[in-house]
Amino acid sequence: MDRVSTGIFGLDEMLEGGFPKGRAVLIAGEPGSGKTTFGLQFLMKGVQAGEPGVFVSLDETVEHVEEDMAAYGWNFRAAMKDRKFDFIDMIPTRFIELKLDGVLHLITERVKSLRATRAVVDPITAFLFTEKDEYQRRLHLIRIFETLSSLGCTSLITTTLGARLHDEFSAEEYLSHGVVRMRLTTSATGAVRAMQVPKMRGINHDKAIHPYVFQGGKGLVVYPKEAVL
Repeated sequence: MDRVSTGIFGLDEMLEGGFPKGRAVLIAGEPGSGKTTFGLQFLMKGVQAGEPGVFVSLDETVEHVEEDMAAYGWNFRAAMKDRKFDFIDMIPTRFIELKLDGVLHLITERVKSLRATRAVVDPITAFLFTEKDEYQRRLHLIRIFETLSSLGCTSLITTTLGARLHDEFSAEEYLSHGVVRMRLTTSATGAVRAMQVPKMRGINHDKAIHPYVFQGGKGLVVYPKEAVL
């Protein structure tokens, strides 16, 4: 199976080469775990490799995201000017106005226009709050995953992780091709950020829980040789 580099030091090693190409992967983490950073790092590393990407933000404006990511030296504006990167600002008010059909149409249009090979939707949790019926919510999730997969992009979809690392999978996790979980846990030496890949169809991967950190200039860095007990 062809692979796509995650752009995150240490994670490609856990996945024996990267994400399966053209598949949709769920990035599940609690608030502050780095889901947005993960998604943008995946896209910006792709841009550097000549792979255009589209970022769909469901809760942050491009200005806010740009300010937060400045510490890593990621220049969105230059990439957007060169048509290697596109940012879809889909804050809740706009999302509610367009509804799911409109959002999926917009994503499809932007991906095709840019000929993007990578896409990120961050976070799908904001969308789930707009649908009260559980059955309809799952149907909408299926449509989102199917649309992204049909575009041929390697896609990341972020969501809030409300359960512990070893708890049962959520509906989103069952529907996705793969899952990466990010969580702040506690060890004998204090708080530790932990990453795990409990699911990645079709490839061998490391399922152990490993620590990760934020590094200025690098973004997320995972330590695949170290374990979180």
